[in-house]
Amino acid sequence: MAGAAGRRAGGARQPLAAAPVLIVACVNTPASGRAGFQTGASIYPSVQNLLLAARALGLGSCLTTLHRRRKARIHAILGIPDQIESAAIIPLGWPDRDYGPNRRRPLAQFVRYDHWTGSTAGHHRSTSA
Repeated sequence: MAGAAGRRAGGARQPLAAAPVLIVACVNTPASGRAGFQTGASIYPSVQNLLLAARALGLGSCLTTLHRRRKARIHAILGIPDQIESAAIIPLGWPDRDYGPNRRRPLAQFVRYDHWTGSTAGHHRSTSA
C-alpha cells in the first residue's frame, strides 16, 4: 500500500489493485431515483471514521471517488444493484513507510469565527468547474 495519499515515499502513484483491501462505501438512492447532495450525507462521516480507525491501527488509507468515471463497469463487476450508489472506494493496507506524528497547522491559521477575517493566502480554492 502506498500510504495515506496513494503514493509511495518516492512519489509514484500506486494502482488501487495494489491495495490488499478495497472497501466500497455505498448508499441507497431515494425511491424517486434522483440522488441529491443529502442522499449520501451520512456515508462520508462514516468513511471518515473508518479512515481515522485505520490510521489508529497504522494502516494506510484514503478516500477516492475516481471509480465514478467507470461507474457502470464497477457496478457490473461488483453486482451493485441499480438503486445503490457507490459513494467512495477506500483502499486499505500497510504503508511502505512510517507515518510519524500528525502535523497540523494551528486552528487560528484557518478557522474563522462569525465572519471572514484576514488573508486568503494559503487557502486553496478549486478552479475546476
